[in-house]
Amino acid sequence: MAGGDGYDLLIEGFQNAAVQAGESWSALRCAEPLVRTPADRTHLAEELALTELIHRTFLSCAQVLAFLYVRRRWEQTGAEEDRRAMRDIAVAERENARSAAPIYAE
Repeated sequence: MAGGDGYDLLIEGFQNAAVQAGESWSALRCAEPLVRTPADRTHLAEELALTELIHRTFLSCAQVLAFLYVRRRWEQTGAEEDRRAMRDIAVAERENARSAAPIYAE
């Protein structure tokens, strides 16, 4: 995506972190049927919420940085392709934020 200005490293790092956190979140969800006590259920719910939040935060960081990079490029070139990419990133980030809302409601 970016070339030599550090955006590529930051975006890739946050994307990788989001993937890893997403895999952890998925693994925790697999543990739900194994919970035996109410206390364990409470603890697992807390860990699930925390891990989802970490995943969504890293994803948000990657998406915001990608948007800023593409916007800077669009401001320089005016390319329609970049404008569409900004819209796609914004839509993805809006969905990420909407999906995170229940975490904050608890």
